[in-house]
Amino acid sequence: MNDHPTPEDLLGPVDFLVIEFPDGKPSGAGFESVLELSRNDTIRVLDIEFVRHDEQGDLVVLDAAELGSDDRLADLAGAGSGLLDDEDLHTLASLVDASSSAAVVVYENSWTARLAADLEAGGARLAAVGAVDVDDLDAAVGD
Repeated sequence: MNDHPTPEDLLGPVDFLVIEFPDGKPSGAGFESVLELSRNDTIRVLDIEFVRHDEQGDLVVLDAAELGSDDRLADLAGAGSGLLDDEDLHTLASLVDASSSAAVVVYENSWTARLAADLEAGGARLAAVGAVDVDDLDAAVGD
C-alpha cells in the first residue's frame, strides 16, 4: 500500500491569464500553446471564458463555439466550467479596454503536483510555492 499522495491527489498552483483582443474579435492565435501544454499535462485548464462589455458596460459572456470559423477557438468550446462567476469575469474584463474582448484562462500548474508527489515519495516535501512580483523581476533583470 502506498501512503504517498499521487499527482491526482494533489492540486498544483492555480493561475489565470487575461488575454485581450483589442479589435474585439477573439482569434485562436496562441491558443495552440495552451492546448499543447494541456495535452502534455504541464497545465490543466480549469476554466476558459470569453467576455466583453456591451455599450451599456454590462458583461457579455461569449460562447467559444460562436466566435467564428477559427477551429482553434472551436476546440475550446465547452471548456468553461463555471469556476469564475459573473463578478470575477466583470472584474477581469475591466482590465482590458472597453472596446476589446478578452479570454480568461484559469489553469492549474499540474506539473507541480507531479513534482510534489515524487518529492513526498522520496521523503521530501514541497514546502512553498509562490510567484515573483513582475516589478521586482524587471528591476532585478534590468533593461
